[in-house]
Amino acid sequence: MTTPSWDELLLHNRDTLAGLYTEVPPLEDVVLRSVHFNVYGPTLVCRLELPRFPDLAPDDWRAAGCDRFELQLHFVLGPQEDLRMQGMPSGRTVTVRHERSGGLGQRLLRVSIDGEGCAIRFSCYEELQAAHLNAYNSSDGDASSAPRRFAGRVDQRLYETLPPPTRMPFYDSL
Repeated sequence: MTTPSWDELLLHNRDTLAGLYTEVPPLEDVVLRSVHFNVYGPTLVCRLELPRFPDLAPDDWRAAGCDRFELQLHFVLGPQEDLRMQGMPSGRTVTVRHERSGGLGQRLLRVSIDGEGCAIRFSCYEELQAAHLNAYNSSDGDASSAPRRFAGRVDQRLYETLPPPTRMPFYDSL
């Protein structure tokens, strides 16, 4: 049995993401902006910049000159205590790979995130979640402080830029 692509495993925002791309890119040469451990449960959240801008981006994103697309990818960690992380992500290009690892009745993935100076390994459930999909213009300054256009209406009303990492509701919720 083959392992589905990462976007086929999404439980949250699959349709939104599919509406932005004619073909969702694989998680190769993505920029890993941050890694966050959710305080409410066994969840690892990676803030990723996808390798190419959506070809079906909304008109307001294009009018704002947006050329970069980010999202948070939530991994619900599996029952094993096998999380290993070496190095710091801090804006490095990585490749995220996954393969099925559970036996009968277990829907688990083995995930590896590899890039220069950064390696992360863990097991998680097959139900991935994408959150806080947004676009920005790379010429507007630092990727953390650039004005954002969010795909979600609530996010668009609440945030003009990415909130600081201390704003837990943004980083711990969908």
